[in-house]
Amino acid sequence: MFNSFYSTLINLIQNFRVTDMIDIILLTIFIYYILKFLKGSKATQIIAGLLVIIFLYLISLVFKLYAFNWLMNFIITYSIFGLIVIFSDEIKGYLASIGANLPFQKKIQTSKKNIDKILDAVDIMSKEKIGALIVFERNVSLEEFYNKGVCLDAKISKRLLISIFYKNNPLHDGAVIISNDKIKTASVILPLPSDIVEKRKNYGTRHLSAISITKITDALVVVVSEETGIISIAERGNMMRNFTIKSLKDLLLKELKSE
Repeated sequence: MFNSFYSTLINLIQNFRVTDMIDIILLTIFIYYILKFLKGSKATQIIAGLLVIIFLYLISLVFKLYAFNWLMNFIITYSIFGLIVIFSDEIKGYLASIGANLPFQKKIQTSKKNIDKILDAVDIMSKEKIGALIVFERNVSLEEFYNKGVCLDAKISKRLLISIFYKNNPLHDGAVIISNDKIKTASVILPLPSDIVEKRKNYGTRHLSAISITKITDALVVVVSEETGIISIAERGNMMRNFTIKSLKDLLLKELKSE
């Protein structure tokens, strides 16, 4: 038995080709991104349900249950199309992120000086409970959202950010987009997530908009709650709450700072 295993192993090594290595690497990368996509999302439960249906389909094949097999085959076929529709935002975000992270793509970053100005504004807005929604453009372009607000193309300043989000300012309701060390646009109306009814129980409109934009792009979003003053961060469709100015600074410097 050992000799047979040893012979098989030697045979595999001798016949191993460069294309086999490429095949393994590509398969590993594909599985990694699939697992990354599934992690922490509703996809996990849906995929688990689909696996149960596939298992039942295999049972129907083994025991030749023709009517049940037809039903399972029908469900599996249309479930695939259903998954594409359900996860259209996530799929779009992942594809855009992959394309934007190619080596030749220019990285959009923010200087430490301007990050400090933004932090000063966020600190004041948090203490005074001024609601804010600040979107940092990164590798995936947000140009399609520029015309959904008021174009500013202004230098970043603490006073300007606070005045934009001040409740009596007509620009305060939407988001501010920051790109290349500029406040590109204000009062931007961002899309809301497809599962808004489910998420409405835990989040307000600002938080929902932040979740949505980070699902379809690689943007990083800072949210200040108007009700509580709590500072939150949205990234990759996930919402992280209860940031202090110190922890927010650490994250922004890590994710956004230019050299």
